[in-house]
Amino acid sequence: MGDSEKQQNPRPWSPSHWHVALVQDCNLRCAYCATGFGTYGKSPRVADREVRERLVETIYELAGPDDEISIELGGGEPFLRFDLMIDFVDCLRSSPKRMKRKLNLSATTNGTLLDSKSMLACKERRIGIGFSIDGPESGHDANRTTRDGRRTHAKAMANWRQYREMVKGTDVECDIHSVISGDSRLIDVARFWRDEGIGVFQDAVQEPSRYVKGDSQDSWSLRRAQYLEDFRTIAISEAERLGPDNFKKEYRGPWSLFIMWDHLAKAIPYSFCGAGDCIAAVDASGNLYPCEGFVGHENHVLGDLWTGVDPEKHRQYRDRTLEVLKDCDSCWARFVCVGGCFAGNPAKGVVLNMEKGCDFAKSLAEIAIESFRLISNKK
Repeated sequence: MGDSEKQQNPRPWSPSHWHVALVQDCNLRCAYCATGFGTYGKSPRVADREVRERLVETIYELAGPDDEISIELGGGEPFLRFDLMIDFVDCLRSSPKRMKRKLNLSATTNGTLLDSKSMLACKERRIGIGFSIDGPESGHDANRTTRDGRRTHAKAMANWRQYREMVKGTDVECDIHSVISGDSRLIDVARFWRDEGIGVFQDAVQEPSRYVKGDSQDSWSLRRAQYLEDFRTIAISEAERLGPDNFKKEYRGPWSLFIMWDHLAKAIPYSFCGAGDCIAAVDASGNLYPCEGFVGHENHVLGDLWTGVDPEKHRQYRDRTLEVLKDCDSCWARFVCVGGCFAGNPAKGVVLNMEKGCDFAKSLAEIAIESFRLISNKK
């Protein structure tokens, strides 16, 4: 049974994974920013105490009694208001409504505003940190600068190395997120992180931003083609190096390839991302969205922290995703695919195939299958 059939009688919205934009602002001016420097085209905003307190209550009210709850802080740059972030985390942990639920906490940052004190506070509270660093210095600094044009690579790398060392030997995560942007190549980014001792890193291909202009369709198409070329080179190289018994421990490269190999190894049934089901997002004003990709699109607000979830809007969202998933049910790549996003183009509704996004995802799946066959044949 595919996901579309499973959603015929969907349960009430009970998110266990929250994307929280407490700070809708950023100290950087990245050339490809998909969130308008955290503001989503509006004035900077931070969640006041009323929003934060009500959000804590809502998270526990909507979650199931046995749910493990994950909170990801991002949207803008959370370390712009570290005091606010820590206050929110402490309220989450101390709430009487928490009961025995396990909390997984993380924050996504550009890495430039951290210091020893803030990192220690994060470690003590078991907050995983995802550092957005685009690999080699030249590619990173070509796009990620401060408001006054200063480079950021050296500072971000120094803080990443410090937090990585600080949480070594613990289960607190210290992850990497890299955007393949401008003239950067995936193969160079992968080599950079491999030399830094990183196994799996998150990556994404730069896509045109509705907030930052200047990226043409031709440059985007070229970037995707180069990405697929590099993705295949890495996949074949890693498959020739690894075997079925060690690829999970010894793999070095982008997360998307690793997770597709893992799906193939385990024969994991496919499932959609969970937006509007087990996933929710909230902005600094307290508006609720199906996921972080819809933040800033007012026509996709499904409620707020005070009036709750609008049942009719939630039903309409579910109906639209159901229609999309009917196509996924018959797609050959459904058991491997890690692409496809309901928020691919939220201004036009719930879609998966923004700018041939499904074709791109299928190309990645073909490469994953081809390379995994090399691993499997070594048995």
